[in-house]
Amino acid sequence: MIDFYFSVIILGSIEALVPLFFEARRTGRFVWHFTREYSVRSDRTYGTLLVFLGMGLLVFYFAWLLHDANGSSVSRCRAPASSDGRAL
Repeated sequence: MIDFYFSVIILGSIEALVPLFFEARRTGRFVWHFTREYSVRSDRTYGTLLVFLGMGLLVFYFAWLLHDANGSSVSRCRAPASSDGRAL
């Protein structure tokens, strides 16, 4: 569970910078926080893309990075094998 919390905190922190940079590019002034009483056209687009990007990165982290080249997990649990070496 700690892997999940760690990855969400790290990915969320990085993804939180993206709207700040787009707002800075739009207004010409960078600030670490901003509030608006209105939305702009790009808010929904970038928000949706960031949600799917974050979900994809979480799947990538847990599905690919936690497995080595042999297909076994990081915990080194091996599937039982038959006498000729094939997995059962």
